[in-house]
Amino acid sequence: MGKLLLAGGFLILAATGFGQVISPEIYQTEEDLLEGLQNGELTFDQYLELLDLMRQRETLGDLDSQLVVEIPDLDYSGLDTSDYEAKQKLAGYTQTVPVKKKESRGVIVLQHRQRISEESKPESYFRVRAGNGGGWNFYLESENEENENRIKRRAIEFNRTNNWNIVLGNFNPRYGLGVNVGYRTYLNFSSDNSLEAENTFLFPFWTRYNGIFASYQRRNHSASGFYSQNRFGSYKDQVWAGEINLRWRHSLVSPIFSYQEISRGGSKFISKAGSIFAKIIGEKGEMGGELVVTDQKDKGGVVEAFWQPGNKITTQLLFWSYRQNFLHPVSRGKALPDYRLMKLENLELEQRSRQAGETGFYFSNLVRFNPRTRLDIAYQQWKDGNSYFNKNKARIGIGYWLKRNLEVRLKQYWEDDNLAASFPERKTSTLVGTYLFTENTKLQVRLNYRQGTFEDEVVNSTWEEIIFYFPVKKSLTSRVRVRYRDDDIASGGNSSWNFYIDESIWLAENLRLLAEFVSKEYEDLEREDLQVVRVRMEWSL
Repeated sequence: MGKLLLAGGFLILAATGFGQVISPEIYQTEEDLLEGLQNGELTFDQYLELLDLMRQRETLGDLDSQLVVEIPDLDYSGLDTSDYEAKQKLAGYTQTVPVKKKESRGVIVLQHRQRISEESKPESYFRVRAGNGGGWNFYLESENEENENRIKRRAIEFNRTNNWNIVLGNFNPRYGLGVNVGYRTYLNFSSDNSLEAENTFLFPFWTRYNGIFASYQRRNHSASGFYSQNRFGSYKDQVWAGEINLRWRHSLVSPIFSYQEISRGGSKFISKAGSIFAKIIGEKGEMGGELVVTDQKDKGGVVEAFWQPGNKITTQLLFWSYRQNFLHPVSRGKALPDYRLMKLENLELEQRSRQAGETGFYFSNLVRFNPRTRLDIAYQQWKDGNSYFNKNKARIGIGYWLKRNLEVRLKQYWEDDNLAASFPERKTSTLVGTYLFTENTKLQVRLNYRQGTFEDEVVNSTWEEIIFYFPVKKSLTSRVRVRYRDDDIASGGNSSWNFYIDESIWLAENLRLLAEFVSKEYEDLEREDLQVVRVRMEWSL
């Protein structure tokens, strides 16, 4: 419904903003993400978005819900402080904070990364957010790699509680379900032409929406709109958009409009769209839907529902469908990352659309039979608009507390990239055991075995990991992780060992130091071993 996320994130997790990515993979470091990209487990867009979350490390309540959906195998129904596996999946992207005597008015984060396995230049990340506790906020985020400093986001926000809000700089609105105007990804275009542009304070190279955003809210209605301008080399991308929210007791209706113009010289690509979003909220759940029509008469739609009749059952449903020629770069409605290149008329440019021609549905159900036993099921099936293949992914898992301090979970995953053929498909069995020595001291063991069936071979792989969390003192917490992986058991020479340790120290009530060491040792001589040290300082103002 269009709540503003000011760069670093002020959106509260929404009940219906659940994830879609069914996967047994868990990523806890930036190096894990890079390895997932190299292994083909993540697309480049997913890698960048998850890297963004990992560097921001907001508190759970401040996480950007539009990014959290990218975390593999994380349903919002699982965001429970007593769910240790969900906490592990979030561990690399969130932070915990001590009880503070006064409300924080800002934060400064400085992170330094040094690869010590070989001679290399250091990398740094810097973020600052400051405000007066209500009337205004300032945000700046930058990174330095290869001695090149790049501004990622910057914004200043003015607001009056429950009345009006204005943002100058980078912002991230989401109207309705994002089918007309949604979260803007890093990479919108793919082209043989270079889209590189000089990184400036006015036009950051790694940016999203950039310009001015304004919203006004009353008791039963609200309105918002924005103008955004980005520069990609010789291209100029401009977006105008707005929405009106009309509320009744248990329902909401929003007309949404958008206009985008991408130009270079005298050539232009123009995309216009209008949509209607509606939502009904009940005592035990809610349901919403959005239908959009572009100026080329192409349609797209998303329907999602969340139902929780009691404390024992949670059900989530999602359906999405887009016409084959649906081309609206501003859209970020629900879809899976099967990218299709679509030519932007009159421009030597193609958009990497993850929606055009795709139709699918997602279902998940969590059942708590009693305090000791839980069953979770998730299934998704979709048609890829690029290959026309019907694909699916599924998960079924059961968890049981054998003792008061010992839980065991068994999960089975299925992935099929072409339902009409016997390949390629993968089956993964996962066993997770969690032992609680105390509330904050725990040991977790994960065992995974995968069988992949391809056209001319069957590949068996395995990966196991042990994670130990323990507080040394009240202000010092440690975590040790050891992982072994073999991507092809039969062939040999594909195994690797990962070792990870981090120390989190509260030097003062508002000053935190994190130190991490990551080591990756590969048996494959073509892959270079990696050792990295990362130091991060977080200071709450």
